[in-house]
Amino acid sequence: MSIAQPYNFYFEDDAYIFETDYYVRYSIEITDGSHYFEGFQSYMSIFELSIKVVNVGEVLFLPLDKKVEVTLMAILSNFFGTHENSLVYICDSIDKRHHARQRKFDNWFKKNAPKEIEKYDVSLKTDDMEILASMLLHQKNPMKEEMINLFYRQIDEYNK
Repeated sequence: MSIAQPYNFYFEDDAYIFETDYYVRYSIEITDGSHYFEGFQSYMSIFELSIKVVNVGEVLFLPLDKKVEVTLMAILSNFFGTHENSLVYICDSIDKRHHARQRKFDNWFKKNAPKEIEKYDVSLKTDDMEILASMLLHQKNPMKEEMINLFYRQIDEYNK
């Protein structure tokens, strides 16, 4: 676990917002992710994670900032206070930087994630795109096995 302290964040317009010491403003959105899943049942809590730089036009570069990863994990820890929640993180290849984003997220997760959060990964290729996806869920999620099976089944169905 990192010793850096998270940035102060607040919740506004369905997103967690924080600003770094380098004046980079982030929006961490956690929205309904059920549309990704055929066979989704209404009793499941599936969300999608989106990490955005809000003031991207004002920022010349994104400095290496350990407090960003710690803040993201603090937000996820807060989110997983409800054990039934699950979260899907998707990196598409539209900008050809999907592998870099996935590596960064994986590294952040390995170093800072709460031990009770588990991560499952998949990748798939379409004719024009590669998609890397991860599902995060609490190890005490009462529907854990059903959620994991649903996650992997989506890829199997897509690849048919």
